[in-house]
Amino acid sequence: IEAEGVDKYVPGGFHPVNIGDVIDQRYEVMHKLGYGGLSIVWLVRSCGDTPSYFALKILRADIANPNEVNMLKHLGETAGPHQNVVALLDAFKISGPNSEHHCLVFPVLGPALRNDV
Repeated sequence: IEAEGVDKYVPGGFHPVNIGDVIDQRYEVMHKLGYGGLSIVWLVRSCGDTPSYFALKILRADIANPNEVNMLKHLGETAGPHQNVVALLDAFKISGPNSEHHCLVFPVLGPALRNDV
């Protein structure tokens, strides 16, 4: 199984997450969907009376450009019903042992298109 190396969990790097963790008191981590050089994406379930599923992207701590978050919010607010723009549903920051991390919440879109994932 491919996974990011533990050497990526350092100050400025990835935020450590375990299955079952509750992020921001709102999202319970169910499964890892994937990772890349800038973030790890988790399948999460909202905590509440009617749980829903989302994709939670937790950026590395050294990725701290709020302009990207603002751009995604703007695109989500202005996208029409026939535009191919993934809506940013929520954005917030969390703190952990490796510093502060931007978190982005998106709808779950489906399986990866790559065969090797």
